[in-house]
Amino acid sequence: MKTFTDNQGRRVTLVSSYVENTEHVLIIPKFNGQFLLTSHKQRGLEFPGGKVEPGESLVEGAQRELYEETGGLVGNLHFVGTYTVHDGDSTFSKAAFCCNIERLDQLKHYYETDGPMLVDHIDDIKEDEKSELLKDDCIIFLYNEVRENGCQ
Repeated sequence: MKTFTDNQGRRVTLVSSYVENTEHVLIIPKFNGQFLLTSHKQRGLEFPGGKVEPGESLVEGAQRELYEETGGLVGNLHFVGTYTVHDGDSTFSKAAFCCNIERLDQLKHYYETDGPMLVDHIDDIKEDEKSELLKDDCIIFLYNEVRENGCQ
């Protein structure tokens, strides 16, 4: 287990296994050698993800969120780990996945985002364009793991 502190001072733990009752997903996708981000209308650039809908598995939710926010289609997602934010007596967990995008469709709308953006490295993005999630130490750790080790 790895431990981090988020930008709100909360303890964040990362484990390499699934955590029971996880209802959110984060995807670190690559397309043609670049990282695929989404431009959230309020938060800025970030990796796609969100809440899993009732009846969906974590993988199904990740595939849906990825497509809705970027138009990215993937055959296989690879589980990276689960990070949990500890906020007093409550916790919030997200299953993190990585993938290589097979196809990037242009959609008429991207829900709460302005659609996809490709970058070689997140350090190439101006700080004021990044969402707080893209500045989070745990998410940066996950990104670096995928960047350095590939998506296996």
